[in-house]
Amino acid sequence: MTEYINGYSLALFSLAKDEKKLTKYKDEALLIMESIIKTEEFEVFLDSRSIDTEIKNKVIKKSFDKKINKNLYNFLLLIVKRNKVKIILPVLKKLVKLINNDFNINEGIVYSARKLTQKEIKGISLKTEKILKTKISLVNKVDKSLISGFRIEVGDELIEDSITSRIEEMKEQLLRKELNVS
Repeated sequence: MTEYINGYSLALFSLAKDEKKLTKYKDEALLIMESIIKTEEFEVFLDSRSIDTEIKNKVIKKSFDKKINKNLYNFLLLIVKRNKVKIILPVLKKLVKLINNDFNINEGIVYSARKLTQKEIKGISLKTEKILKTKISLVNKVDKSLISGFRIEVGDELIEDSITSRIEEMKEQLLRKELNVS
């Protein structure tokens, strides 16, 4: 399975690089990934062996025609034809990672109590870039253990701005004061 993921992602990366459209491929890969993740039934539908490939192709066309370039579109059609739908997300994730590496962009995760908008993620990314002094691409994951605020992980770096971290910080300050008073 890994060889398929690596092969397809490297082929798409090579096409994107040759066409000088790395950013376009990344944006479109993220669009496809978001569509699949948002609608769980979409992947199940594409993976179903009881549904004719032509019907699946029509749905892919309706969903992505004119929204993604022909190579990504043909990739989706090929994967459906070969009954390898389960590798779509891993291939696209690897493609995004390859493009980010090419641009020297570090990938990270911003955990939040609720789903963030793209505008909020962009704002957090810009502030994090200033703190870490490097280019960053963040994806959002909801963490129900956070009361509010967010936690950012980029490589070994951890930035936390949440109620939980503030409570812990206040607790430590109170303990230090208590130890100093005695």
